[in-house]
Amino acid sequence: MLKKILPPFIYESLTSLYKKLNKNEFIYWEGNYSDWTKASQQCKGYDASEVLEKIKQSALKVKNGEAAFERDGALFYDQEYSWELLACVLKVAAEYKGNLSVIDFGGSLGSTYIQNKKMLEGLNSLTWCVIEQKNFVESGKSLFESEVLKFEYSIEDAIRKYQPNVLILASVLQYLPNPYEWLQKFMQQRFPYIIIERSPYIDGGNDRLTIQHIPEKINKGSYPSWFFSKQQFMQFILTDYELITTYPLNDNANIQSEFKGFFLKLK
Repeated sequence: MLKKILPPFIYESLTSLYKKLNKNEFIYWEGNYSDWTKASQQCKGYDASEVLEKIKQSALKVKNGEAAFERDGALFYDQEYSWELLACVLKVAAEYKGNLSVIDFGGSLGSTYIQNKKMLEGLNSLTWCVIEQKNFVESGKSLFESEVLKFEYSIEDAIRKYQPNVLILASVLQYLPNPYEWLQKFMQQRFPYIIIERSPYIDGGNDRLTIQHIPEKINKGSYPSWFFSKQQFMQFILTDYELITTYPLNDNANIQSEFKGFFLKLK
C-alpha cells in the first residue's frame, strides 16, 4: 500500500531503513558505487566453503525426499514450479522435436532442474548441464550427477559434449564483475535460445552497483551486486538476439527496480 501512495525515493528510504533495522531477517541492497573494486572493499564477504556445505546438505535432503526443493540452501517443503521458465524450455524442446539440451550457467547443484524435473518428463531426450565453480562441480559430480543432470567446469566443455539448444542465466549476471563481457562471450557462442531470469533492472541510462547484504539465517555476508539499466541491457542483448517474451518475477529489492525474465532467440 505504501509503495502505491509514496514517492519512490521516500518508499525506498523507508524500506531500506526497515530492512537495516531488521538485518538479521532480510536481504537488502545499499549504495551506488563507481566500480567493482571499490564496492568489494566495503564488503564483508562470506565463507565459500560454508556456503557450499549448507547448499549441499539442503540438496541432499531434497534428494532423500525430506523437502520439495532448495534454493541457495533454503529448503521449501511445498512443491512449486517455475512456470514461465518451463514454458520457455518446453517451447525450445518442441522446436527441436522433443529434444532439450540446457546449459545452466551458475546453476549451483542443479536446483532449478531438480525443482522442475517432474514437468520435463516425457521428452525424447533431456540433458541439463550446470556450469559452476570448481568446488560445486566436484560436489555435483560426486553426489548429484545422473543421466540427465551433468556438471562441467567450462562453457566450452559443455558445448562440445552436449550441443545445447538453450542457455539459462538465472540470478547470476548481477554478481559478475564484468557482466557485459560475459554476455558478449555467451552471445558469441550463438546459443539458439537464451533465458535470463531473476536479475534486477532499473529505469534510466546507467547501471547501478550496490552492495547486497545477506542475513545470518541464509549465509551471512555481503558482496557487490548490479542493478542493470533496462534500456542499456536490452540494447546490448538485442544486437544478436530477438526478444520472444518477457515476464515479471516476484523477487523484491529495497531499491526501485523490477526483477524480470527474458526469453531470447538468436537472430
